[in-house]
Amino acid sequence: MYQWSDSAGESKRVTISDLSVGDGGDGVQWYSEAEGGMPLSPDDYLMDGKTYYADNKSGTCTRISVNVVVDANRPAGKTSQAYLCSSDESIEIWNLIDQVSADRPNTPNGTVSLNEEDLDWTLVVPKDIVSGTTFKYTAPPTEYGICNDGKGDFTFITIFVAQSPDAGSDGKLELLSTDGEVNLIDHLNGTPQGEGSWSPELDGESGKFNPAVHGSGSYTYNITTTTTVGNDATGPRTITCSATATVEVIVHQVVNGKVVLCHNGKSLEVNIDAVDAHRNHGDSLGACESSISATVVSPNPSHGDFNFSNSSAAIKKIRILNFDGSVVKEVKTAGETNLLEVDLSGVRKGIYFAEVVTPNGKEVLRLVKK
Repeated sequence: MYQWSDSAGESKRVTISDLSVGDGGDGVQWYSEAEGGMPLSPDDYLMDGKTYYADNKSGTCTRISVNVVVDANRPAGKTSQAYLCSSDESIEIWNLIDQVSADRPNTPNGTVSLNEEDLDWTLVVPKDIVSGTTFKYTAPPTEYGICNDGKGDFTFITIFVAQSPDAGSDGKLELLSTDGEVNLIDHLNGTPQGEGSWSPELDGESGKFNPAVHGSGSYTYNITTTTTVGNDATGPRTITCSATATVEVIVHQVVNGKVVLCHNGKSLEVNIDAVDAHRNHGDSLGACESSISATVVSPNPSHGDFNFSNSSAAIKKIRILNFDGSVVKEVKTAGETNLLEVDLSGVRKGIYFAEVVTPNGKEVLRLVKK
């Protein structure tokens, strides 16, 4: 029986030259057939379960058959260090260990031990690991028990874990366009740490949000920390960990002192000073989903041309209003159309509001003229 063997971390595969029989001083040739055939090269790899035949070089002997079993060593990998964040996903330990070579992946489904005591897991959960702990990983023994005296190959891995920052968890915020500035970090759930940043960019780590300037959308809080842990051949190692959380912001436009809300299943315009009373009775800001089909406008922002489309309702009229509620342009359709282009190239740069009227009701969209 023959085997794969390791030397200084490199693999060696057994070949014809590793076979040995007495040659009577005449030398030996190896063949893959009992009779005839061409001699095999000394560099040909031995195949598991195959029978090889030896003859002297003069070909005057009866060929001797040799049955070969190749017991492939199952590598555990190299002694390694792994650097993780506490929030990282769980990972099997053999995937953290450096491979012996590119063509010899680490053998899975082995055992993990600490201080010579076997543990009942192989799945590394970073938040449960004490940083700097060294574990022994033992690969399963070989099929025939020839390699490593019938024991599995083993290696060691030291796992370093840095505490991930806390960005909190996702939140939601609804505002009126006339509301004052708010700090978005106050509307994340959990206990978010400071010293982060916002995307899209807002003023300061608290995320100062002005509904008169910033639009509805997803605002993501990002925080990154760098921790020094352990050492390798190049010196101290650092782990950089990040966390994110998002505030979904909806800004409801106030036009001419009125705002749209959903009242008893119907979209209704009410004065701004009546909003709180309606909400206290269960009404919600914004048009009822069942009563209006959202209109899409693109491009937005635009230098002048805004294209409005509604896939399920005809657009009857569009009024463009400035921030004071004054009408700067009005476009009516001659017939049924789901597409309408509005040219604002003649108006000043800034924020405007489009009142879009369909048979299902009215909705207000925010426009940015560049």
